[in-house]
Amino acid sequence: MAEKTLAIILVLVALFPIRTIAEYSSFNHVLSPQSTQSEKISLRKTIGKSLLLPGLGEFSIGENRRGRFFIRNEMGFWLLLAGSLWSVSGDDSRLRAYAIRYAGADLSGKDEQFLVNMSTYEDMDAYNAYQQRARSPFDTYSSEAGYDWSWESEDQRLIYRDYLIRRDKVRSVASFTIGGMILNRILSAMDVVSLSRKRVLDAEVQQTPEGVEFRLNFRF
Repeated sequence: MAEKTLAIILVLVALFPIRTIAEYSSFNHVLSPQSTQSEKISLRKTIGKSLLLPGLGEFSIGENRRGRFFIRNEMGFWLLLAGSLWSVSGDDSRLRAYAIRYAGADLSGKDEQFLVNMSTYEDMDAYNAYQQRARSPFDTYSSEAGYDWSWESEDQRLIYRDYLIRRDKVRSVASFTIGGMILNRILSAMDVVSLSRKRVLDAEVQQTPEGVEFRLNFRF
């Protein structure tokens, strides 16, 4: 392919008086050690912008359309994260209020496993009895330590369990959203690396009174 392109250029040179205008200044500048170091620093800054805010790196090198794509993604992720965290906070408050009212349980300072155990067993005695049968006496709870609970009915326990499942699902959405935001930053950084290292050669042939003008534009 390169040989064919070179042959075409040589034919044009032989047949027509050509003024060749080539923008080699940026090309030669890139080849110098100082320019190479400067290019590396500039690339790191561009990558840093994309890691800070996806799309910002694209905007800094003039790729506005691609920049808008990543920024829209980022805005969507932030809205989804805010909604998820707001929902988790509301579900958690509802969960604790429900446990106090219908099971007489205080969830302050309790770990997640205690909340799960409350959703599984009718009361603390039923849970402790299971642990004794499983020969796990060290995993039992004590009412003196504030781990006592007793559901007024089976239906109320099941409603509490539904609240707990819903909260955990929404919490998972928040976690996946954070993962998406990290991925969006990585993809944006990879995109600016690809765009910054892209080399474009534009060729243009124009008819002029003197003959044919063959223009080569190197863009880096």
